[in-house]
Amino acid sequence: MKCFKLLTMILVALTLIFTACIVDDDTNETVYETGDMKVYNVDSIFFKMAYISKDITFATCPDDQTSANVKEAYWISETEVTYELWYCVYLWATDTTRGENRYYFANEGSQGGGLEPQTNTQLQL
Repeated sequence: MKCFKLLTMILVALTLIFTACIVDDDTNETVYETGDMKVYNVDSIFFKMAYISKDITFATCPDDQTSANVKEAYWISETEVTYELWYCVYLWATDTTRGENRYYFANEGSQGGGLEPQTNTQLQL
């Protein structure tokens, strides 16, 4: 669970850092619309993020009998995080040169995609 939270925080930070902003002249705030897409590149690994506006109402079950509202706007990845991207973040997070800011993982993950489980989690980048 900590891995997911760390990756989420990193992706959000990357979103805030690398997003080209449209600014409202009156409020000086960034303006996005639901569905706005941005492409990001982390060490030649590309992924897309989509913007979801606050106050959107959506159905919560197949019969559309109940709904929920988005209380805070957010960015979300278009797809699940690939092992390649996760491993890139893992290498950054666990780099010993980070000193006290280094992260430790109870589970280093494994490469997926329908391949046989591998005992060595090292991915050749």
